[in-house]
Amino acid sequence: MPKEPKATWDVVLDIVQTAILVASLLLATTIAYRNDRAQANRDSGDFMLRFDQRLHEDSSAIIIKTLDRDGNLNNLRMNKSDTEDALVDFFNKFQLLDLACDHNLIDRKTAYDGFEYYLEKALKDKKAQAHLIETYKEDGDVYNGVFDLARQWNLSTDFMPAVKK
Repeated sequence: MPKEPKATWDVVLDIVQTAILVASLLLATTIAYRNDRAQANRDSGDFMLRFDQRLHEDSSAIIIKTLDRDGNLNNLRMNKSDTEDALVDFFNKFQLLDLACDHNLIDRKTAYDGFEYYLEKALKDKKAQAHLIETYKEDGDVYNGVFDLARQWNLSTDFMPAVKK
């Protein structure tokens, strides 16, 4: 016995129900994506604030304050050993920033917006350049993250040996 065709109203109802189901799934997916993205942005912002706080602590704070005030480290009131320690602290924090970017703890645009200024100032300073060159001579891999950030942010590292460019 042949099947009777469904009533037109039943077909329309099936189509409407299917359309509502698909729209609900799309809406749920969109909301979940936005919530996930918003959480990632909050996490990135939280990391940025913590990194900024760490950058302005310890001896790297002296480097930042001097670069902000004078534009260079010429008037830094520290002996050579303390200056080297402060530069190590400063550049190590940028190493950590590069690692955080690599592991998506902070997005690169946010890192650029928040910290490019400090790295650019340091890379233009003769004492900081001398420190980087000397460190490179001792161990060429020490500040790879710093140079990765500099490359990504289009900061000049012309003072460095060709290997790091």
